[in-house]
Amino acid sequence: MQFLFPWFLAALGTLAIPIIIHLFYFKRYKKVYFSSVRFLKEVKDETSARSKLKNLLVLIARLASLALLVMAFAQPFIRTSAQEKYAQNQVGIFVDNSYSMNALSQDIPLISQAKQRARTIIESYSNQDRFMVLTHDFDGRYMRMVHQEEAITLIDEIQPTATVHTLNEAYQRIRSTILKFEGNHPMYLISDFQRSIMDLPNLPDTLVKSFLIPLQSVQERNVAIDSAWFESPAQWIGQPNLLKFKIRNYGDQAIQEARISVIQNNQSKPLGTINLAAGESKIDTAQIIIDRAGWQDVQLEITDFPVQFDDKLFLTFNVNARLNVLVISPSVANDHLLTALQSLPSTIVAHQSLKNVNYTSFAQYQLIILDDINDISSGLANELITVLGQGTNVLLFPGPTADIKSLSDFANQAGAGSYVKFEKKNITVSSINTHEFTFKDVYSKVSSNMRLPSTQGRYIRNKGSKGEENILTFPDEVPFLSKIKVDNNALYICSSPLQSEWSDLSRNPEIFIPMIFRMALNKNKSDKIMRTIGQDEVIELNQYGRSSEDIIHLKSKSGDDLIPQQRTLGTRTVVDLSQSIKAAGNYTLNLKDSIIGKVAFNFNRKESDLSTLAEDQIKTIYGSNFEVIEQRDTAAFDAWFKNKQNGQSYWKWFIGGTLLFLLIESLLLRFWKI
Repeated sequence: MQFLFPWFLAALGTLAIPIIIHLFYFKRYKKVYFSSVRFLKEVKDETSARSKLKNLLVLIARLASLALLVMAFAQPFIRTSAQEKYAQNQVGIFVDNSYSMNALSQDIPLISQAKQRARTIIESYSNQDRFMVLTHDFDGRYMRMVHQEEAITLIDEIQPTATVHTLNEAYQRIRSTILKFEGNHPMYLISDFQRSIMDLPNLPDTLVKSFLIPLQSVQERNVAIDSAWFESPAQWIGQPNLLKFKIRNYGDQAIQEARISVIQNNQSKPLGTINLAAGESKIDTAQIIIDRAGWQDVQLEITDFPVQFDDKLFLTFNVNARLNVLVISPSVANDHLLTALQSLPSTIVAHQSLKNVNYTSFAQYQLIILDDINDISSGLANELITVLGQGTNVLLFPGPTADIKSLSDFANQAGAGSYVKFEKKNITVSSINTHEFTFKDVYSKVSSNMRLPSTQGRYIRNKGSKGEENILTFPDEVPFLSKIKVDNNALYICSSPLQSEWSDLSRNPEIFIPMIFRMALNKNKSDKIMRTIGQDEVIELNQYGRSSEDIIHLKSKSGDDLIPQQRTLGTRTVVDLSQSIKAAGNYTLNLKDSIIGKVAFNFNRKESDLSTLAEDQIKTIYGSNFEVIEQRDTAAFDAWFKNKQNGQSYWKWFIGGTLLFLLIESLLLRFWKI
């Protein structure tokens, strides 16, 4: 038997007090002589013997009650064999600090209850044990073993976070850390166990003893703006820009007339109300009017209570004031091509000869057109591949006498396969892909009378490793115009030369004009209109015109100034935003005093679904491999866990013994008459 508070045993020394009092209680008898003492002496001897026996029993009862009371305060217990196997425990504790833990249970936030349970667990171990405390933040300071006092400090510092990881990710991180050290390896996962993060391994683990501690709140209603996207991948001044957004009711009750509004560049506009049944989601549309070029800040809002972290959705995007198109040809540019390009609204056209190409200017163009190209040098090919990953699309019109090997080398580098041959053949395009962005929503209806391009000759090409999408196709399924994704953008390849003697494409404005315009608009899909806090978010910026020593700052509207991780790779600067953002909103990327970009961050919508697994469900699914500690109020949990951790406790039995001996003493004094 061991004692949780052995220093209380020092109070056993007080047992000497009643013994001393008892010994000095007896006084010497005075002799009194009577004339006849024969019968009196018999009575005296009998009374004295009974008095001594009574006093002795009372003393024993008092000593026993006092001793048992002292031992009860010392809290005796017996450890199990598993607890005695190792001298040190390596304890892992995960505290769920996601936003769902702000929900109330008995008017106390779940996060507060979770922290208190974590403290109880830590305090129930000895100061010789070591602990790993982990939250959703996955900060470096949590990825280590600490002593008892520091572990409690880490618990006290826990705050709600927008970052969300699955429980399996937390489980594996803790497991890999605590198993590095010898000893017992208990692990405690304290959470509300939302369905959206429940992916624990349902496999036996002989090395780690894991405990699940569920905390449950009253089910809250919640409506969230889930996501948003533009119908068109690029936005333009003066054109209708339709913004679609998804709203979802995560609660089990219907929502009536929830108000929706949009804030664009600090100007608010109501969009109306929406009704949602329990668990229902709807897609609605807002028309965004753009009256100026540059970066646009948009914020969607819905009125909802009490869960509000997902009631706002922040967006940002850039609108070009003009389209910049570069034409590269061996000598003089194609007149039909230039005429078509100059007819496009707000389009600036530049021309460079193949012998005098300025590679450093490529990044400023949305579209680069290679016209009548018979040979592509390795330097040109490398630069084209580079800008394809940075926000520029490329359109290739090969010349009729092109070097098959040169074209194949470039095509293979882009993942577009290799060229086989050039064949002279009079053939007309038979189908147009109106599902791809180039011609999507361009025509209200594609009629059978539409004049499609025809050609007198074409290149036959094998398809490459990357996904290729046909835009215009011949009857024999050979593509006339194809799209190959390269990084974030597209390489468009026409199988026929553009010259009028080989193709009538440039003289077909119904097809050619919208095709060129859409290719220029469809650029840099890496410019996300919204991003998620806590996820790996990396952006690439052109390094042209900047020193590698220039530092990019990330600033919020509230005045926060952050320096994200960044590194320079050739002509690009890679900015890692994963660990920088903690609050939702619109942020600017600043270089010195200039704004070079914007990003919008939102809280993870995994937290919007407040549905959790009930305790019986947790036991059914994970009970075979995890011990589920049933929900209790804080005081009951503290007492229960300390008793469990310290082995079989007997303090209650000692209290009972104390009361029993006090009762015996009272009965002796009351009913034993001398």
